[in-house]
Amino acid sequence: MQERMQKMKDQIEEQKRTIRQEVIADIIAQLQNAGIIDPKILAALSFPSPTESTFTLAATKNSLRCS
Repeated sequence: MQERMQKMKDQIEEQKRTIRQEVIADIIAQLQNAGIIDPKILAALSFPSPTESTFTLAATKNSLRCS
């Protein structure tokens, strides 16, 4: 029972991280589309932290290519 609860907690935490990363990528894309953020500066600052997956970095790079 405890293993099942831990697995559920882990899944919820992973879902939270995924949602957080998607929100960040969306905000960055909106700022770029509005011309508020310079893509060159953003690219220079796009270093994932050890706990961050490469999703946010990949989404940011894809946003840079689209703008």
